[in-house]
Order: sequence, then structure tokens, then C-alpha cells
Amino acid sequence: MTKRETVLKTIAHEPTEYVPYSFDMTSKISESVYKWLADNGRLADDGFMGDYFQFVGAGNPAGFIAENVGENRYRNEFGCIWDCAPERREIGDFGNLCKPALDLPSLDGYIFPDAYAPGRFDHLDEKSVTGKGKYVVLGVTGIFDICWFLRGFENFLGDIADLDNAFAEKALDLSAEYVCGIVKSAPAFVDGVRFGEDWGLQKGLMMSPILWRRLLKPRLKKIYDSAKSRGFNVLIHTCGDISDIIPDLIEIGVEVLNPVQPEVMDIKKIKVEYGKDLAFYGGMGCQSTLPFGTVQDVIDEVADRVKTMGKGGGYIFGPAGAIPRDAKLENVFKLVELCIGGLK
Repeated sequence: MTKRETVLKTIAHEPTEYVPYSFDMTSKISESVYKWLADNGRLADDGFMGDYFQFVGAGNPAGFIAENVGENRYRNEFGCIWDCAPERREIGDFGNLCKPALDLPSLDGYIFPDAYAPGRFDHLDEKSVTGKGKYVVLGVTGIFDICWFLRGFENFLGDIADLDNAFAEKALDLSAEYVCGIVKSAPAFVDGVRFGEDWGLQKGLMMSPILWRRLLKPRLKKIYDSAKSRGFNVLIHTCGDISDIIPDLIEIGVEVLNPVQPEVMDIKKIKVEYGKDLAFYGGMGCQSTLPFGTVQDVIDEVADRVKTMGKGGGYIFGPAGAIPRDAKLENVFKLVELCIGGLK
């Protein structure tokens, strides 16, 4: 059975010999893992660590070049300026939003990028992407994140808190249209789409469930339906405690939930309550075990996740988020070693 077939069966809650796995890692951790694997002759069949997923993404349209505004800062297609200097990144690899595109809650004169512009997927070669038999995932930025990139995080939270603010509604509508366009333009060899945005905090949502259901839920259904219309699985990434809206996510078509953080949610309870309707992807403590635990803690937690979350299928093992820079390398190496050896 190929890795792609294993993942498809897992999402369908069918039994598989091994629990599939997929990793998000910050670049610093990824470089350390690759060097360790190479030095110890442990490179897996894909030249790295045997991940079951092959991630791809849409690129800029043909002819677009991000404007260099100096000091390793770039203005992207949306008009946002990002600081891309590695030495100034405090946590991960996404860089820092220096200046949003919209100073005011107004779309007057602003033109959204064209999702259907030619060239966005010209960098993808089907044979290269699918040749290793992995499950192909299109990573797409979600509508909430697009909006706060446009306005700045605090500004957009203020925008959505104003219930009479038509700007927030319009911005979310245009973001949904853009995301649907990306999905509809994606190559047919994609297997699933992972919509990435964060709604959760350490304790609950960053907005009320009522507001989430009013502003986001119908628009999320629209973008998830666009994936289903292409025959793609719907995977979502949202950090934090989003327990209150899991039934809503199932209702609007989510099939795989990532990263299921054990530090903020009772993931075993969630498995029992929702495991028949939802597959889970992640679950390994990135805020706890990997940075602060021991190697034995890693061994024990991996075994526990495979046994409890993997019971009955519907589980893709992985860190609950990108492995952070402060994770202990001995813990990360043991985690990778266990995965390459096969999780069963």
C-alpha cells in the first residue's frame, strides 16, 4: 500500500497497517534533522524522513515579482509588507508583518489579487509531485488570516467586533472568493486541501462562538465546498482550543483537524466524541514534551497517541504545530526515528 493509499484509508476511517505521519518543522529544526539523518545513514525513502504528505502551494502569477522595499522587507501581491529576515524571526518561519495593506477599514480603491491569474501552478510538475506515492496536500491561507494580514491583527479583531462594520463582511467575502479561485484552479493531482488559519487561544476561541458562526462559518462552508466539488479532502489547521466549534466544523464538511494541541484540549475525549466523523492530524506536544520533556517522555507519548488516537483509524500522527526552535534536538531525533521505524 502506498503512503497516499494509507492516508486516504485513514481519512475514511478504514484500518491500515501503519499510522501515517506528517511533520511541520521550523527551518532550524528541519536543517538539524536532515543533517542528523544524513550523518547517521538514516535518510528515508524520500531522501529525508519518509513523511506521508507532499505539500504544494500556489505561487505568484506569471510576471509578478515581490517588491523589495529594503532591509529584506518585501511587498507581496496583496500589498502587505513582510519582514523576511531570518535573524529577526522570533518564533517560526513566516516572517513578520511590518505593514498591512489597508490602514483604514475600507476597501475603496483596493483591488484583490486575481486567483485565476495564469502561472500560479506552473512551478508544479505532476510527475515530480506524485512520483513518490505520497498524499498531495495543497496548502492554502484561510480567509481570517488573509483579512488580518490586510489590516493587521489587532485592527481586524476590532473590525469584526464592530457588528455594524460592513468592511469586515466584505473583506471576508472577497477573501473567500479568492480562496475558492485558488482551489478551483489547482491541478487535479491534488488529494486534499489544508486551509490554514488560527481561531483559537490557549483557552477558547479568540472571538465568541456566536460571532464565529455569524462571520466565518458560512464563508468557510463556501471554501470547503469548493474543495469537495473538485474531489479533494478538506483538512484544516487552526491552533488553540477550538473545542466549542468542532460540531460546526463537522457540519460544514471538515474531514481532518490539525494540529489538536494536547496542552489546550482534551484530545482523547475529542477522539471519543467526534472520532467517527472526523480524522485528527497532530497531537504531539510542541509546547510541552518536545521542548521540556525527556527522550523517554517522547517514546511514551508517541506510543500513547498511536494507541489511543489511532484506535479505529482516523489518525495522522504529527507534532501539534511546527516543531519550535526551542525543542530539544535529542527529543526531535527520537521522534523522527520512531516514525521512520513505522507507527503501529
